[in-house]
Amino acid sequence: VFATPACAATVYVDPAKGKDSNNGSKDAPWSTLEDVVNTGKLREVKAGDTILLRDGNHGRVVFGGDNEDFITIAADEGCKPQLSYLEITAGHNWRIKGLTVSSSFGEPYKGVMLKFADGGESGEIIVEDCFVYTELDTSGWTAEQWMNANSGITMGRHGKGHVVRNCYVMNTRFGIALCAQDSVCERNVVSHFSGDGIRPTRDGQGVQ
Repeated sequence: VFATPACAATVYVDPAKGKDSNNGSKDAPWSTLEDVVNTGKLREVKAGDTILLRDGNHGRVVFGGDNEDFITIAADEGCKPQLSYLEITAGHNWRIKGLTVSSSFGEPYKGVMLKFADGGESGEIIVEDCFVYTELDTSGWTAEQWMNANSGITMGRHGKGHVVRNCYVMNTRFGIALCAQDSVCERNVVSHFSGDGIRPTRDGQGVQ
């Protein structure tokens, strides 16, 4: 559980110039988001803080945790950080903003590329302004490749109050799957998919 700090802080993560031994400041950023999670540095980030990601590949990222206030993980100004996979297993008060997630950035795998709230009690996880796709160029894909494409975003079955907003999901099997009650999916674009574009499966969901 992360405590609420007296003053929110911003930490920086830069695959090109960062080091795990740095303090996470603007001039001494950490290396990749995957390393931040795997080395335990994410536990140094407090409720209300923001993690800004700079250009580059931030790896395969899986984490969870409960916060009294939102922790934001977002693209730094003018940057387009990339991840091969992103999952928030369980937790409360996380905001993910402006990230590009694609299986093409790492070793191939099956299934969804951005998933949250599927591993335990969760609430108020917000995913917005993200770009999620299997591959950019599908002009040569066969029907079998379309059927085996990765799926885009899955809002898991745990908790309430989740939001998927302003995301662009492209070239996938399923676009956005919504499995949590009383949650919102709004102003998203889902383009080129072989299954369902947006699939609502629980009570109280708003799709617009």
